Amino acid sequence: MVPEVWLKLHCARKNPIIVIKYFITFFSTKISDFSNCKNGGQLFSGFFLIICLFFKTSNVHLPGEKYIYDLIAKGENLNTDFKFEISDSRKIARSVSAFANTEGGRLLVGVKDNGKIAGIRSEEEYYMIQAATSLYLKPRMNPEYRNWNLKGLHVLEIIVPKSENNIYYAQDEHRRWKSYVRIHDQNHIAPHLLEIIWKKKNKKGILLKYSVAESCLLQMISENVSVKREQFKKKALVSDSEADEILSDLVSIHVLQYFFQENDLRFSLAPGFRLEQYFNGE
Repeated sequence: MVPEVWLKLHCARKNPIIVIKYFITFFSTKISDFSNCKNGGQLFSGFFLIICLFFKTSNVHLPGEKYIYDLIAKGENLNTDFKFEISDSRKIARSVSAFANTEGGRLLVGVKDNGKIAGIRSEEEYYMIQAATSLYLKPRMNPEYRNWNLKGLHVLEIIVPKSENNIYYAQDEHRRWKSYVRIHDQNHIAPHLLEIIWKKKNKKGILLKYSVAESCLLQMISENVSVKREQFKKKALVSDSEADEILSDLVSIHVLQYFFQENDLRFSLAPGFRLEQYFNGE
């Protein structure tokens, strides 16, 4: 029986669900054999030992573990950041700020930049993580924590939700509070214009204007698809504050949308908005 069992498990080694289903099917069909056999308990124990050895010696991951291994396999990106170790609580606060101010995400502590699992090395790292979200982050946050035991190595997953109303600031080495944004797989200090846009996100009473500067901006976008703040300011001959006010207003009323191209903040028409609506006064 043992060679047959091992062969079927070996063939199904890439799918733990199949292995578990086979175990259930085999046990249910052999239940009478177990009950009639004087050594039924030993037979069952032997079979269960095969299952345990199989999972231990193969590359198969249990269903719960597959989730975290898949995250690591995808590498660092807009929503995932690896931290080999926690040596500075402020760095964790920066990552939390960036995720919260962008699209949300998760930090995996105990994973190197290349995806190799190193595990959390000391209990002190847990305290430093707590300090990051309580002392060096404003406003405070209580993210969700998940502790994963991956073959004896502990990886801490910190899940950061996207902020709907607040702008999150992290304290730097000089005790200055700065907001961060996630661009691709890096954390960056948020441009001042982006903070203005965030503050206006839920503001009501902003009206669409028909000034020369706004018409110039929309004309530029119709010709170039997207523009940078400096391009608009130079073309429309407006000040920094005027450019910020116009761009942030148009984003707030869903005429424009912003995005990052490499590290440059750019603006384009929002989905569903047609230039004819503006120029025809609809």
